Amino acid sequence: MFWTDLERMMGRFREQSGVRGPVQGSFDDTPTHTAADFPAVNIWNGAEAYVLTAEIPGIDPDQLDVAVVGDTVTIRGSRAPLVLKKGEVFHRVERGYGQFVRSIKLPKPLDAQKVEARYARGVLTLRMPRAEAEMPRKIALKTA
Repeated sequence: MFWTDLERMMGRFREQSGVRGPVQGSFDDTPTHTAADFPAVNIWNGAEAYVLTAEIPGIDPDQLDVAVVGDTVTIRGSRAPLVLKKGEVFHRVERGYGQFVRSIKLPKPLDAQKVEARYARGVLTLRMPRAEAEMPRKIALKTA
């Protein structure tokens, strides 16, 4: 996914071994993110809907897929690797490429038919109305 297998193994090694001292410095540039951290999201509960924003820069919107089932939203996509010209060599590679999937469970079921998605400037914004059964209803009082 977004981090190479070697980076993941080095991260696990560092966590499990408790490496300290001069050797630890060798691993300081290893990303500590996991595939589950991408894309980074913010979610808040509005009056009638949840709103989710996800940072997904450099992705072609045609390579994104959003699905909602019950109380779970899933974001899938892929980023193509950067291809260098002949004679060019990477100095550093931190931006990941490949496929990613992130599923997020929300506290209440969603109305999948009314979800709205927008992608602008590298940010995916989802407006996800809660299911009708979950919406508060005002009850009219009858008087005698």
